[in-house]
Amino acid sequence: MNTHIRYFLPLALLCPFLCSESVSQPARTALGNPPPSVFESPDRDEWQRPEWVIDQLNLKPTDIVADIGAGSGFFSRPFARRLTQGKVIAVDVDPEMLSFLGKKAAESGITNIESRLIKPDDTPLEPNSVDLIFLSNTLHHISSREAYYPQLIRALKPGGRIANIDFYKRDLPVGPRDLDHKLAKQAVLNEFQRANLFVSWDLSGLPYQYYLIATPLPPIPNGLLFDARTVTGGRPSSEQLGRLAELGFKTVLNLQTEAEGSVAEGKIVKALGMTYVNIPIASHDIKTDQISKFSETLTKSDNYPMLIHCQSSNRVGGLILLHEVLNQNIELASALEAARRAGLKPSLERPLLQRITAERE
Repeated sequence: MNTHIRYFLPLALLCPFLCSESVSQPARTALGNPPPSVFESPDRDEWQRPEWVIDQLNLKPTDIVADIGAGSGFFSRPFARRLTQGKVIAVDVDPEMLSFLGKKAAESGITNIESRLIKPDDTPLEPNSVDLIFLSNTLHHISSREAYYPQLIRALKPGGRIANIDFYKRDLPVGPRDLDHKLAKQAVLNEFQRANLFVSWDLSGLPYQYYLIATPLPPIPNGLLFDARTVTGGRPSSEQLGRLAELGFKTVLNLQTEAEGSVAEGKIVKALGMTYVNIPIASHDIKTDQISKFSETLTKSDNYPMLIHCQSSNRVGGLILLHEVLNQNIELASALEAARRAGLKPSLERPLLQRITAERE
């Protein structure tokens, strides 16, 4: 049983549009959700801007889009009109919502929406099945999000994306009035980072909501979204480097030696239009000028987004430790935690700590 999927239960309920001053609160569905018509309130187009939202996604006509928490189909229908050779998978737990969605689609002559009624413990999407997963006013209802993101990622085809729209966590004229029913944007950004979801677009065209478009990192060995702009890991393939270039990465910092293929990688990186920096680290005897070059590369804002890698990410963690302690004056415990997270192993950690101790004496 995929127990974290149970949090699909509130996908259609507690719709934010009930909180608009102009909307009454009619009888709910059998599952306790607002009636589907509430999701179609006349003023929603003005602030939700569905056509603009979809424009930002640059969809192909053949794409398959999963609308998670589709509700009445407010977004499913305009998606379907764009996907002339593709389809929309409209996912919800409420049969009354999906029934309304189907009737509205039929009235509009839309035939490429697949309504998918799920139970709380159902897996909604098959692996490698969709090009885009879209969530609007939904993510803040899912309690076990960090367990749920891997399921979404597995459902994406190569190059697939996740788009999320939710309300700013502040008082607004529409949306939930209880701030506990809202997710701060930074909280979602932090969750995406921990899930290795790289936010390629953070759009600000909606008056009351943030709009994030994220892509899973390519499967670089030991790959980690270290922060919002930095990926650390082992040696990437040429295909993975190409994917990073497509995502807008600007710099690759390689700590491998020429014997490990650093020159050949440099040619690939430059051909992809990215900046290539090579600091060849052969052992724990890391030179002062190498640490300085590492720090200089990291502190140039124009270098980001950036991939920092070696063969396994061990050396990456080691340089992060030395950079933070010796050049950034960061407290050792904090720097060590960051270095280990980036991949520092005990075999390199021990001599580097001895070096740090010696330089401080």
